[in-house]
Amino acid sequence: LTVNAKFTGANSGIETWAADNFMNGTYLFSNPANDFPHAVIITRGAVLSVPSLGPIGSASCLGTGSSKEIRCSYGGTLRIAGDSSFTTDRPLYFFSAATAELLLDATGDGDMTFTGVASSSTDAGAKTLRLGGTGTGTKTYSGAIAGTSQGPISLVKQGSAEWTLSGVNNLTSVTLLHGMLTTANPASLITSAGVTLAGGTLRVAAAALNPDG
Repeated sequence: LTVNAKFTGANSGIETWAADNFMNGTYLFSNPANDFPHAVIITRGAVLSVPSLGPIGSASCLGTGSSKEIRCSYGGTLRIAGDSSFTTDRPLYFFSAATAELLLDATGDGDMTFTGVASSSTDAGAKTLRLGGTGTGTKTYSGAIAGTSQGPISLVKQGSAEWTLSGVNNLTSVTLLHGMLTTANPASLITSAGVTLAGGTLRVAAAALNPDG
């Protein structure tokens, strides 16, 4: 489903939902003038595709983000398909008393920087942020990734796109399935269960080397 119309209105947002798998699918929002302020909710395996994202308070294909985060429950994908470079401070939020996963699928070739935090509710259940895609260019997650004790967040790197971590994180684990994950900050790899190399590559810049071990 492709939506070219402008979404607006003070009480408006976007939510994907399912009842007996109703409305699962891929949704392309292509109007950069969308100025709705409320949450974007990705759930039940839905894929939301946009060319790019902007800063909080500015119109974008997923609204202004002035009131709420980009939210995920159960599982879903946020696909960034455009080739223009951007920086966004839109935060990510995992919720619901269930396992929840969100794939940041960077298929576009522009530089993409995410500075918003990734957090979770106090609902019990493991949460997973997946960094993936096939795009070239520099993909960076510099916001803090830290869940609650009830909803801890793990990180999975998949896809050929190279991603960089630079924020101060508190993760349960980091798993590298494919492609390159780079970090220049020792605090980006703070985990309770360590880093697992399962097909991907971890590149640690000199700045991330901790002289204390």
